[in-house]
Amino acid sequence: MYNMIIEKITDYLKENQKKERTAHSRNVAVFASELAEKFGVDKDKAYLAGFSHDLARDLPEASVRSLAGRDGLPPGDLENKYPVLLHGRAGAVILSEKFGVTDPDILNAVRWHTSARPGLSDLEKVIYIADFLEPGRYYHDKVSYILEKFSSLDDIFKETLCARRTHLIEKNKTVSAETEILYRQLCAAEVRNE
Repeated sequence: MYNMIIEKITDYLKENQKKERTAHSRNVAVFASELAEKFGVDKDKAYLAGFSHDLARDLPEASVRSLAGRDGLPPGDLENKYPVLLHGRAGAVILSEKFGVTDPDILNAVRWHTSARPGLSDLEKVIYIADFLEPGRYYHDKVSYILEKFSSLDDIFKETLCARRTHLIEKNKTVSAETEILYRQLCAAEVRNE
């Protein structure tokens, strides 16, 4: 369904993305498509969002800031401090403006793939999971148990969010406010359900 867009994105990536990152994007797209099919999410949308999630990741900082500024959201404190965190927002703008994608679910999956946020759609969850757990990641073996241990999309998402948060803390990196809010909401829901 999105074959022509994917072909155009492939050409764009040849000029604007490192080969290693493009390989990661392909891995995320394939894995996202598999997860989507398993959990009743549109696999074509998942492939496109997965392939597009890092469109702006290798662009110069000034370009990323400029693009992200066009989505109507002000940058957060952490995004101002670490502009690389804006690449999802910038990628969603590229996907919309350059490639004509208007589906809000696809755009949000790209926009929020690094920090997540409360109220994610199932497609957004799939992309968040696929980005972190794709088999090419150097820490994949450390976190792949999530896919074996949990069977629902929500449980896999929650465990992925927790593992990603722990990974950031272990690397002495700051956890985004959106991730922390969502983490606390999920943990609070878990405590209420016990």
